[in-house]
Amino acid sequence: MKIIGYLLLICIFLTGHALCSQGQNDGTIRIGVSASGFDNLNANDIAAALKVWGNTVGGEMGLTQVDVRLFPRHVNELRAAVDEYRPDGISVTVPEYLDIGLKVPEVYIAANENGPAISYVVIVGKETGISSPEDLSGRKLVIGKDRRMDLARPWLQTLMTDKTGKPHQSTFQTPKVVENPSKAILQVFFRQADAALVVSEAFDLACELNPQLRKKLRVVAESPPFITALFVFPHRVDRTQKTNKLKHAILNLYSSPNGRQVLTVFKSSQIKRYPVSVLDSTIQFVEHYRRVVTGTSPLETRP
Repeated sequence: MKIIGYLLLICIFLTGHALCSQGQNDGTIRIGVSASGFDNLNANDIAAALKVWGNTVGGEMGLTQVDVRLFPRHVNELRAAVDEYRPDGISVTVPEYLDIGLKVPEVYIAANENGPAISYVVIVGKETGISSPEDLSGRKLVIGKDRRMDLARPWLQTLMTDKTGKPHQSTFQTPKVVENPSKAILQVFFRQADAALVVSEAFDLACELNPQLRKKLRVVAESPPFITALFVFPHRVDRTQKTNKLKHAILNLYSSPNGRQVLTVFKSSQIKRYPVSVLDSTIQFVEHYRRVVTGTSPLETRP
């Protein structure tokens, strides 16, 4: 379902392009998609699928050439790919956006009624005696898989370190990743795990569907709001009618059945445009995590 959603999204991107004049100087329409959005799927299979869909839709619309490329996860390879490929638009995570170092005035983010950000929660059973993250020492923690979990582990690590980045003496067992948030929540409910790390929205929905969960479980830690992924137009791309039409197509996904199907995959009601400053707090967290917890830093930002 996830890959179908991404492919549909790309097709709608191309629909926006089809309403315009030819692409860049060589007439090619370029879309870059980070491999981070396709966990546990074969990269070659994804790239082949993206190419077939892009060429098929482009051919139906009479476009000269459509090139949809899957970018690697490794930061150096990702940045080199962006420099070489020079995409019209690119879909990346926030850490990747930071590492690429592009400067843009606006970003496009899947949002819902609560806005573009999400938060994570650590939930436990009320009868476990766990009242704070420090009480998780030696306990079993599960992580519910979700495409929005990019910053979940980094945030969890910050919970288990002091202000200098030194790990607390006590920590939980190595987390186990399960298929989805619901399974993680139910494992805690049925005492198969001591704690679960999930997107807060998933926990709220589960409790809405099954009120017994709220009676038996509680949140012992909640993250600040984070932006996890975005679509951007590199600043070097000229502001042609083509680019404006592409932006229009992204912002109006909700107005067509296929677009609404894509938004369902993104667990969103609409993709909206925001000033780049919406990323500030998330970028600050990533920089703090890299500097204090892992002792690393992002690549130098280009001018």
